[in-house]
Amino acid sequence: MTGEINKIKNDLEYVIDIFSPVLYKLQDNNSPIYLSSFADFIDFKDIGNLVISLLKANLDSRKAMNIIRYNEKHDILHFYIILDELIYKNSKEIKKIIIVHEFIHFLSVFYACIDAKDINSRRKILERLNKTSLDETNNEKTFELYKVLNESKLIDEFYSYEQVNDSHFRIGKDSISLDYSELFRNFLFSRKMFEKYFNSEKRKQFFILLKESKTDKANKLFNNILDDIVKNEILPKNFVFKQVSDMVMKFYANEYISILK
Repeated sequence: MTGEINKIKNDLEYVIDIFSPVLYKLQDNNSPIYLSSFADFIDFKDIGNLVISLLKANLDSRKAMNIIRYNEKHDILHFYIILDELIYKNSKEIKKIIIVHEFIHFLSVFYACIDAKDINSRRKILERLNKTSLDETNNEKTFELYKVLNESKLIDEFYSYEQVNDSHFRIGKDSISLDYSELFRNFLFSRKMFEKYFNSEKRKQFFILLKESKTDKANKLFNNILDDIVKNEILPKNFVFKQVSDMVMKFYANEYISILK
C-alpha cells in the first residue's frame, strides 16, 4: 500500500491512468460517482468514501463552481461540480476544460486526505472543507482560462497563469510532488492520447520526412494529426499543438536521433 501511495503522489502517468476512468464517467453523468466503485481505489479503504457529482444550474454571471459537503456521521465527502446550464448544453470545448479544471480541485481534496496522518486528522481536514467552495469561475475567468489554453505560446507562460498554476489548486502543504498544472494539462491531453493519434508508425513517417527535408509533407502530416485530435478530443488547436510538440521533444527525441543516423 505504501508503494501505491508513493506512486499516486509522484508518478504523473500512473495518476492519469487511474483517475481518467473517473473523469471520463463524470463528464456526461449526473449520478454520484463513488471513488470506491473503481477497482484502483478498493485498497484505499478510508479514501473510497469520496464522492463526486456533476450538476447543472442557472448560475447567472458564474459559469462554474464547486461545493464540498461532508457527512460526519457516515464519513462521506461529496464534491459537487456545478456548471451553468448554457455552458453545459452549448459549449462542449469550454465545458470539457472547466470540468477538468474542477476535477483537479477534487484531486487536491483527495491528496489532502491521503496525506493525513490518521483518520482523525483526515476528518478534521474534511470538517474544515465542509460547506466551502474551492473555486468559482465567472465570465471573465472562463474567457481567460480558454485564452491561456489557446493563445499562450510557451509552456512556461501556461504555468504562470493564476487559474492553472500549482498554488491555485493546492490545499495547505500536502506532500504531493506532482505539479497540479501538469495534472490539468495532461488530463486534457495525455501521453496515452498522444500515442493513440501519433503512433510509432506515424512518428517514423514524420521523422523520415524531416530527415529528407520534405518540410511541407511533414507539416501536412503533423497538421492532419492535430486536426484529428482537435475534432475528436474537443480541445483548442493551439493547446494541442503545444502539448503534442512538447511530448515529441520530451519523450521521442531519441526516435528522431536514431533515424538521423
